[in-house]
Amino acid sequence: MSSRLRVRGAGQYGFSIDAPDNWWQACEATTRDSTGDNAGFYVGANAANNFFQVCKPWYTRGYGWHVRANRNKFVGCEAQDTRLHGWYVEWDRNTFVGCVADTAAMYDVQGVADTADGFYVVDGAATSMVGCQAFDRKPGGNAARQRYGFNVPATMVSGGRLVAATGWDNTGGLIRQR
Repeated sequence: MSSRLRVRGAGQYGFSIDAPDNWWQACEATTRDSTGDNAGFYVGANAANNFFQVCKPWYTRGYGWHVRANRNKFVGCEAQDTRLHGWYVEWDRNTFVGCVADTAAMYDVQGVADTADGFYVVDGAATSMVGCQAFDRKPGGNAARQRYGFNVPATMVSGGRLVAATGWDNTGGLIRQR
């Protein structure tokens, strides 16, 4: 178990997790400008069956979370003030409970308004999100910048795998079904 670890100003990834069967609790990361992909938490192809609880990337110059693995659980985790999507869920078969996306496309980390979503799910055929929240808090009284709270495949909504999603001040709306 990894607990209460703090990474500040990481180059490419705050945490690069590519091993199965681990617990991550109350860990946080920020990133600085770098070349290539960048994320506070990168959950890679070999990182199956991990459990993330109350972990938070914030002030990241890329994604908050880049999930490129399956069979992982995320409970009470957050992405805050990201340049790209707060949560970029590239692979399927994960579960998210009570997770938060707060202000993607944040201007202070070189974000561009209306280009990043709170949660962007590529394939949601076997992924569930229950009680998750996505909002743009308009820091400093500025205009909202986060495009959609949840940008997900339409089958995720029609199949009942996006449940009780809440949020506000997303420039394009709360839920986009593609």
